[in-house]
Amino acid sequence: LLPLVLIGLLWLQIGSPPYNQLTFGGDSNTPRYDLVYGKQADVSNQVLRETIWFTEQMDTIDDDWQSSFLAAGGWSTAIVSTYIPQPFSRLITLSDSNELLSPNIRDELEFGRRKYLTIYGNPIEVTRLLALIRNQLPSSKILLDKTNVNDLKYRLVVILGNSGNTGRASIPIARLDRNIGSDNGDGSVVVASGTAPGFVSFGPYFSLGAGRYRATLNLDANERGNVGIFEVFNDRTGAINRTQIWTKSTGPSSFEVDFVVNRNDSTWQLRTQYTGTFDVRFIDISLERYTNDER
Repeated sequence: LLPLVLIGLLWLQIGSPPYNQLTFGGDSNTPRYDLVYGKQADVSNQVLRETIWFTEQMDTIDDDWQSSFLAAGGWSTAIVSTYIPQPFSRLITLSDSNELLSPNIRDELEFGRRKYLTIYGNPIEVTRLLALIRNQLPSSKILLDKTNVNDLKYRLVVILGNSGNTGRASIPIARLDRNIGSDNGDGSVVVASGTAPGFVSFGPYFSLGAGRYRATLNLDANERGNVGIFEVFNDRTGAINRTQIWTKSTGPSSFEVDFVVNRNDSTWQLRTQYTGTFDVRFIDISLERYTNDER
């Protein structure tokens, strides 16, 4: 009997099927005990200590909860998740290799809606990303730059998006949504004579830091007369600041709209309505914050 009991116990240890608990959706919910016990535990301990180091460094930054995060490989995405950035759109997905930040995120950092940008992870990758970021945000300032000499040896860089009280952006009309006009290939949008009235631009639904702003529409028309309306639209309140687009001469013209952004405002649109009868090339919109006074 005893040999049978021993054989049965041995089979339970080495012959039974592996534990595999599935969720109701069919996904594996099996705990990774191999990461807790044995040699793999060394990796888990390194990640834990790296996470503690990361959070301790972030604690030295005032209002560190206002940071957005760029993860740079390895365990960095899991570690920055200690700040739960995913539900609040603060974990940034890279756009492409040349323009690292998407236009809206770049503008939100430039105009102070996003306060900090944190780059964290593999030191070589952090160095590459940092160079691209500084090109997109020339007014940014590095507040913290440290590399952990132990554990995973990751590098942490915290950037203040805009260290001044002003901000500037040039927004090609082709970047915005529209329901009339054709992309001219250089960022401008051409509306031909005889086109039915419509929106040459709306969006981009970005958030802006509190302050006084001026939006300037730049266009090129081949006739004098009525073109339409240029307006800034507050998506939260529905408030509109607008100006009539009326060209007094052929060639380049500019039209300005001043507006104020309050702390609790959500997103904004730069809208251009065409009601003209002649050819117009809509070039871009210059956006400037010239003070950070709150109203």
